[in-house]
Amino acid sequence: MSVRKLQANSLDLISSHLLQTQKVGTIIRAYQQMVTIQTLDGHHLHIVNPTLGNGPRRIVLNPYPEAVFHTFYPGMRVELSPTMIMIEARNSIDLHDTEVWTMPVVEKIKLIRKELLFFLEQLFQNTQLDQAIVSEHTLTQQKLHQFFRQPSLNSITNIIGLGSGSTPLGDDALCGYILSKRFLGKSPTLIHPFVNQHFSQTTAVSQEMLLDVYHGSYSQVFIDWLRHLIHQPKLGIDQSIRGLGGHSGAMILSSFYHFTLTSLKEETYEHVFAYSR
Repeated sequence: MSVRKLQANSLDLISSHLLQTQKVGTIIRAYQQMVTIQTLDGHHLHIVNPTLGNGPRRIVLNPYPEAVFHTFYPGMRVELSPTMIMIEARNSIDLHDTEVWTMPVVEKIKLIRKELLFFLEQLFQNTQLDQAIVSEHTLTQQKLHQFFRQPSLNSITNIIGLGSGSTPLGDDALCGYILSKRFLGKSPTLIHPFVNQHFSQTTAVSQEMLLDVYHGSYSQVFIDWLRHLIHQPKLGIDQSIRGLGGHSGAMILSSFYHFTLTSLKEETYEHVFAYSR
């Protein structure tokens, strides 16, 4: 039986360390653009499509035919080493000469509040909340609108795990809220009680997404978007986020713009400090 040979383009420091310490694993999730491996010790590694880019625990493949992930499925056994990943002896991923991605440092930029407010309003007009949730059940829409009107312990509890998909729409809204708080240098105080108690109520993929943004572990696609937002503001800078699975990207953007605009409108100071992550 021939072995299909794939080539990795990059991986992050966490993945590099795990490949030196873990020997075997199992595929636990397989999506169109991402396959997740769980090691014997319970760690996760993600093999991702180049369009998803670098990020925590990600191994990014070189461009490849779209059908490559269609042959992967949960339960497949994986052998791990610093130079090679073998998936049931049928697929090899070569890690030689793979670049190691390091998360960029946090940038803190002083911006004029009115100018940022004007620009964000333009972006928000292209990503309306109703467009992201119109296909959801009426009760789901009501709970989401309640959260947007007034974030609270109760409204956050009501949206965790709410909706369908690997990252339910309620979690995408919460992701945008956390991103907004961190972007403006504010602590996501309301989220603190949920980190250990309630995030486990949602899907494993969504739980990981929320924990990453909560701890400031952003993927490159988020960092690039936020850097453009503060350095090169122009329409269309959020297209890479907007294209994330189903309505997820649209909801993350809608939530981020909504809460950032709300915060800026409530303040009266001339300048604001923005953070790239």
